[in-house]
Amino acid sequence: MKRWISALLAMLVSCAGAIGTIELAIRAFDLFAAARADYAEQLAPSSQAEPAAPAIATQIHPYLGWIRRPGTVLRYPVRPLPVFPDGPPSEWAAAQTRANRFGYLSNHDDYRDLPDERFVVGVFGGSVAGQLVNVAGDTLREALQERLPEITASIDVLTFGSGGFKQPQAAIELLLSTALGVPLDVVVNLDGFNEVVFGRLDAEAGRHPLLPSQSHYRVTVETLRGAPSREETELAGRIVYEQRMASESVRRVDASPLLRSSELARVVAGTLARRHATRAALLEGELQRLVGARAPDAFLASLPEPCLGANGDCLALIADLWERTSRSMDAMARAAGAVYVHALQPNQYVPGSKPLNETERARAFRQYHASESVRNAYPLLRERGQRLREDGIAFHDLTGVFAGRDETIYRDDCCHVNAHGNALLARAVADAIAEAVRAARAMPTAQRR
Repeated sequence: MKRWISALLAMLVSCAGAIGTIELAIRAFDLFAAARADYAEQLAPSSQAEPAAPAIATQIHPYLGWIRRPGTVLRYPVRPLPVFPDGPPSEWAAAQTRANRFGYLSNHDDYRDLPDERFVVGVFGGSVAGQLVNVAGDTLREALQERLPEITASIDVLTFGSGGFKQPQAAIELLLSTALGVPLDVVVNLDGFNEVVFGRLDAEAGRHPLLPSQSHYRVTVETLRGAPSREETELAGRIVYEQRMASESVRRVDASPLLRSSELARVVAGTLARRHATRAALLEGELQRLVGARAPDAFLASLPEPCLGANGDCLALIADLWERTSRSMDAMARAAGAVYVHALQPNQYVPGSKPLNETERARAFRQYHASESVRNAYPLLRERGQRLREDGIAFHDLTGVFAGRDETIYRDDCCHVNAHGNALLARAVADAIAEAVRAARAMPTAQRR
């Protein structure tokens, strides 16, 4: 009996020693930083979901189609490849995960509160535009300070980009923002992919590409209008459960003074929280697909167009709409006293734009409708972009911004890039802004409007 007790005590002492060693190693070498960051994020007040909040974190907008529900927290993706492959999000990026009153992820809760004496850059577009600011807005700001040292005012970089947005949503958002008095000195329109990909999908389904992406809009409408099916209700319940477990994994540790002081406990709790949050995100995608598959088209407005339908080809129409809305944004920006810059976003499916490495080919490249749309429609956008430039609009083709770089930049098979790619893109956008600002200042006042 004594031998058994001695063996048990020895095992407990050994385990305690191992745990202590791991604890010291975590503290000394700053190990598992991402998991500990997840722990801290779950403790933030903004991470608490409202009890009555819908499982889908979007809401209907009467002009834009949909926006994120203000207060919603969105974590940076880690799949197929992480946005931040080398560690946790930067201090800037960590502060951009909560949807503000305008429905965009930003540390500015209300853009109308910005003082007029600041130099404000607004970036419009889809998710690539949004992530540019959320991930590398500080890089864009620092690059502008280097390229435009004559600007002595503090620089703010705001996002007006949201997943699935395509023209004319950016143009409408610019109209709304200027009407509301949001101070803007520079308007950046970073787009192209959503217009040709979602626009083509809508056109082939018989819906006019001028209207918001129906695969996004219908899901929001159908999910929030009530009367969900049993399967949808079950999925929504599982989403809420996973979201709650992500929070509970951390709060149980935080409730214990002993566990709260342990970095190892924080690592375990943070890892569990990330797993639950990832499951919630995957389930939300499944719910979106389920609702989208059954959503009727009868109550959605559309417009007739000869090219609509499965056998039609509306790419030229899509390119024309893209060009016209850019001209409209330029006119609105000038009327508001702002400089306008239009940038065609890079994409891995543009032939010759980047040598894809083995990781990117495995995780960020496939042959499907999006790759075909980009290959066929981007040449049309480039042609119309050249027309914009010839007419004095600051258009920049940024499809070659990653040319010659074989490091991993693209992180999924759509269009999104990691933190390194966003930093490179931010510097290219800063170059375009600096050129446009100097050109505008050299222009006679009478010609600026």
